[in-house]
Amino acid sequence: MYIKSMKYILCILWLIFLFESCANKNETSYSLRPSDCYLSYPIDEDTRLPTVCLWTFKENGHEYLAFDNQGTEILLYDMQSQKMIKKVRFEKEGSNGIGNINSFFIKDFHHIYIPSPSDGLYVTDTTAVIKQHIRFSDFRGKDQLVRFFSRTSNYTPICFLHNGVYISQPVNPMLNVEYVDQNPVGALLDSISGMKIVTPLKYHSHIPVKNLPHYVRGTLVSCCFDGSQLIYSFDSTDSLFTLSADFRQIKAYYAKSRYISKVKIESIQDVDFSRILKKNCEDAAYGNILYDKYRKVYYRFAYPQTEMDGRDVSKYLDILHWGSKSFSIIILDKNFQVIGETKFSDFTYNSRMFFIREDGLYLSVTHFKRPDFNESVLRFQRIDLVK
Repeated sequence: MYIKSMKYILCILWLIFLFESCANKNETSYSLRPSDCYLSYPIDEDTRLPTVCLWTFKENGHEYLAFDNQGTEILLYDMQSQKMIKKVRFEKEGSNGIGNINSFFIKDFHHIYIPSPSDGLYVTDTTAVIKQHIRFSDFRGKDQLVRFFSRTSNYTPICFLHNGVYISQPVNPMLNVEYVDQNPVGALLDSISGMKIVTPLKYHSHIPVKNLPHYVRGTLVSCCFDGSQLIYSFDSTDSLFTLSADFRQIKAYYAKSRYISKVKIESIQDVDFSRILKKNCEDAAYGNILYDKYRKVYYRFAYPQTEMDGRDVSKYLDILHWGSKSFSIIILDKNFQVIGETKFSDFTYNSRMFFIREDGLYLSVTHFKRPDFNESVLRFQRIDLVK
């Protein structure tokens, strides 16, 4: 009986060993490797390098790149020739004015979406003429929390579901304290029914509104759409969340970075802006979630805890805009299982400037902390997914 029991225990231990070995092998089976392929786009003296929005799109099977410049124009580049083909300049005032371009999203030459400073989205094209004004207030819905300015960026691209436009909603500082955690992360504006359908997924943070500007982490979420569901990455949560296209089912998937022990949510009580920026540069957080439709994987950006050099005090805001000091990318398969994670060298890439093409993921190597920095060129390096 004793021998049989021992055999049984050994068999169980062996199975556990095999399971853990397979799991560990699965977690480290893929990595991201820099290639020798670069794309470079010339920047003229009247153009400022982008920090918020950079998009790629296809028109008649051809690829283009677009980004905004100083709140007044959108630049378009041919990705293959790597040359600028057009500057679209917008009016700020008048019947065709759109105010200042704080962010935008481009679907194609005929559909450029620019968030309105007060309500909704302007829809325009490469002629800079307003074709439509989609007002949030024109859509019916029980929940009125999504009614203020919505900002689209590389964190939160506009998505197109069914007959509507999906827009992300940042934490709304206009809400009362008790409603912050009820702030929906986005809403679908259905053009057929005229309904505004907010997500059942809310901000899980319980940060008092009066202290929002002083909090590090807890108020930022990235979103992407993989063709069948929305995927969310909260800056302070190890797990990813998925939301079905019909807004009925939420699932959570553990997607923790091996380089982050815990993301802290804390308030800085003083009003020292440089100290707040320093903490944002140093404290651990999660960033963008991207879907690579060509390789059927997801990329989740993570920012480990780090320390900033005191000599960079005047550059903290720039460092945040240019992708922080250090980051890694978690790789997940189609079932949201972690299959690898790659950490990149400090100040090597701008982790906020990226795009995905059929041949791979591209990260910007235009970073002001690099010794080869050139503000006259927006440059990208292809990063290959390897097993």
